[in-house]
Amino acid sequence: AGSEGAAGLISILRLLRLFRLVRIFRIFRFLRELLLLAQGIVDAMKALVWAMLLVVLVLYTCSIITTRMIGQDPENSSTEVGEWFGTVGASLLTLFQLMTLEDWSTVARQAMETQSWTVIFFVVFVLFTNLVLLNLVTGVILENVLAISRREEEKAMQKEEAQRVQTVEMIHWLFGEVLGDLHNGQLTLKEFRRACQNPRVVK
Repeated sequence: AGSEGAAGLISILRLLRLFRLVRIFRIFRFLRELLLLAQGIVDAMKALVWAMLLVVLVLYTCSIITTRMIGQDPENSSTEVGEWFGTVGASLLTLFQLMTLEDWSTVARQAMETQSWTVIFFVVFVLFTNLVLLNLVTGVILENVLAISRREEEKAMQKEEAQRVQTVEMIHWLFGEVLGDLHNGQLTLKEFRRACQNPRVVK
């Protein structure tokens, strides 16, 4: 009996979690900007995968170069540089840190003490990865968000145009079918009363 009660309690907790998820999805319906951003990210997944693959490829290639030319250089006497670029994995982590601009100047200055040419490599690497690749990812997301926003605006305009056409057709029907022939510019009281009794006119 105790195990059955515990199982029932667990089922109730799971249902409560599902209800929380449903509430989150309801919030998404009211937050249009957040929904557009989420749709933009989903629609940009294919392009984002290729962009992230390019980032990984650049980081991995540069990590091999820095490991062989900096970390495993016999003339390198700095223990910190050896820890940062001693292996491909360490170089990959360090270059990812440089791409995010976290203490990149410290790493560059420390490497410059033994190999002065590394400053050129680090400056070019930071400029390319941070200003080009990361902005490329941001641009892909923004492009899709703007495209979705334009589609939503077009749908709203089409809906408004459909309502305008429906209103014009209703007015045409009122004057053509209900109110009688008004080409002479006259409307009799009898026609007006008959039109007021029509459910479509009242509606």
